Amino acid sequence: MKRFCLLLTLFLVLNADNVFTHEKGDLILNIEPQLGAVLPSETLRDNNMAMGFGLSLRTTVDYYFFDSLAFNAGVGVGASHHFFEKKEYSGDNALLLVPAFGWIFWLFSIDSNTEHLGEYFPIYITIPFGLRFSSGIFTIGAGATANIPLLPGGEDYNTYGYWNKNEEVTFKLLSYMGWYADIGVDFPNKKREKNSFGLLLRLNGSFQKAIADVYSGDRHYPVNDFNFFSVDLVFKFSIGLATIPIGGKK
Repeated sequence: MKRFCLLLTLFLVLNADNVFTHEKGDLILNIEPQLGAVLPSETLRDNNMAMGFGLSLRTTVDYYFFDSLAFNAGVGVGASHHFFEKKEYSGDNALLLVPAFGWIFWLFSIDSNTEHLGEYFPIYITIPFGLRFSSGIFTIGAGATANIPLLPGGEDYNTYGYWNKNEEVTFKLLSYMGWYADIGVDFPNKKREKNSFGLLLRLNGSFQKAIADVYSGDRHYPVNDFNFFSVDLVFKFSIGLATIPIGGKK
């Protein structure tokens, strides 16, 4: 961890001359592929849903009303995948400490037999909008997202879970409002002014407690805790489009 911090500090010092600030009126196009871990709510975990994997792509546009503060909006598509699974543990547990990217991950090596009971694979169109603050290479942001099921009617996949004596259930995706928060760094392109490459840590959640309905045939199961929280690594590619200050240049 100390070595990672030292390397990061050295990198920032060496790139100090490349730090830039945006100007009022800057219009910036961002292409943001992201991937990460998706944690289901307590009710879903109680019904044997495992932590999942998420992958998405967003395109947003920043408009800087001030030199460091921008409003942004865009569109994207995202998907995640979860298994419903039953595990039977056996053997001895071994605790492993694995250093990766400056973090220490605690992993358990456990002998287990896993039975896959089903899967959940939602796909959404996402419309994000929010604010971004940039100072030098550092950037933070936050906002809201409108999430719309990609397929008409919100069709989803089947699972054989424990909702009621192992009966087959299906899911219908619902549109919902969510939130996100970003923190990270944005490195300028030496050759092209206003272009940059950034790395962000993005947290995502839902304002609504239930973002899908659960059915067994025609029977509807009321579930008040069907949502997710995710942590994503975002690769941010930014392209300066123009500088158009409101009211013109002074």
